[in-house]
Amino acid sequence: MTCGLMYGLQGLAGVGRITLVIVHVYFAIRPEKLPITASMIVGTMSREFYLKEHDPKRWVVEASPNASRGAVDGD
Repeated sequence: MTCGLMYGLQGLAGVGRITLVIVHVYFAIRPEKLPITASMIVGTMSREFYLKEHDPKRWVVEASPNASRGAVDGD
């Protein structure tokens, strides 16, 4: 391989990586997805959001010490 081809491939890989980072950040800060992003950081989500987004019959949550605060354990 020539050096020109290697530099070209490296440039394409760099642009691709930057594009993927931008896309991930965009989808993480969309207003309807902010509760999911926040739950990844703090480890819990509000009961209202959980019940709105997930079927309680399929995703059974056992009681946790945080249940008195109205939070759902993020295990």
